[in-house]
Amino acid sequence: MSILWISDLYPPEKGGVATSAKRIVNNLRAKGLIVDVITVSGSGLASRDDIVPPLIEKEGGIELILKRQAKNHHTMQVVHHNARRLHKIRNYALIHGFFAVPAGYIATYSAKTFNIPSTVSFRGNDIDQVMFDYANKPFLNDTLTWANSISYASEEMLNRLKILKPDGQFFYTPISVNADLYTCGEAENVSAAEIKYEICPNGEKLLGIVGEFKFKKGLNFIVQALENIQKIYKTKLLVIGLVNKKDEKALLGNPLVHYKQFIKPDQMPTFYAAMDFLTIPSLFDGMPNVMLESMAAGTINITSDIAGMRDVIEDGRNGFRFFPLDEDDFLKAVEQAYSLSPSQILSFSQRAKEKAREYTPERETDSFLRLYNETLERKQ
Repeated sequence: MSILWISDLYPPEKGGVATSAKRIVNNLRAKGLIVDVITVSGSGLASRDDIVPPLIEKEGGIELILKRQAKNHHTMQVVHHNARRLHKIRNYALIHGFFAVPAGYIATYSAKTFNIPSTVSFRGNDIDQVMFDYANKPFLNDTLTWANSISYASEEMLNRLKILKPDGQFFYTPISVNADLYTCGEAENVSAAEIKYEICPNGEKLLGIVGEFKFKKGLNFIVQALENIQKIYKTKLLVIGLVNKKDEKALLGNPLVHYKQFIKPDQMPTFYAAMDFLTIPSLFDGMPNVMLESMAAGTINITSDIAGMRDVIEDGRNGFRFFPLDEDDFLKAVEQAYSLSPSQILSFSQRAKEKAREYTPERETDSFLRLYNETLERKQ
């Protein structure tokens, strides 16, 4: 089976969507599918090589990374042109849009013009962003109308999609984590203890937050809440990820904050293990990779009560949830977490590990294979 995968983000771009896309594509290829990828990264001139770059075959498929043009509609036209170009060679069975707009829009439109089925994966941020973006809402409407099937990663996402398309064909495609990669051995635990002591030499709690800190992520909310957290227990905040220059300057000047812009992926399990707790205070989100990665390492999460966190974090059992950007509710969750006894922490940590291990790469891959097979069967 040959699939064309049009992804909003894909390596060398960073972030959860790019990481998930690469993981899923690799696992589908390992199952014997030919999966070609078209994505957009960086910007370029309207030269021939930018518009129709050479096709380089890799193991399992072509990966075509196009340059972003000066105008959005030119970029989408270039993506569609290359979809036509590849379809002429491959004769695809199906086109998959990974993220609603613009990837899903181009995928569904291209599939319509080729008279083949399409499917679109909603990952959380897409519906949150486009629903409230009057300029892009028509693209969302067309994407939902043209898609033969739609996949989602959380129950909250499904409920919202059903409002927009009550008669849609919906499929659950959970994200995954290779839990073994985040399981710490004795050496990693020793290193984690050293990191914790370096940041918290006076026995403070270490609260972590990890990610690309865009508007939705709630970093400033946590930093502002730090002063009140001190009233519960002395705490240092470990921030790992990209922030803008203004926020970076503020973080570096805050004695309660330890900031690291980048940690190598193979070192993340040790840093997760160094944290007493990890927080995800997002205003909106999908199913964060960071949540499952940290849980696989045994780190207890304190998260916003939204989206995929509701599916994974069992409040008061393997973690804690709070109403987004509600400082009183957040401090209540922190106090509950900090009040756990050592034996309770071990129990919470073990249950977090067990929950993370439910989200296996095999389960994720099988869900996409089912999505493709049933979409094709319904089209016939």
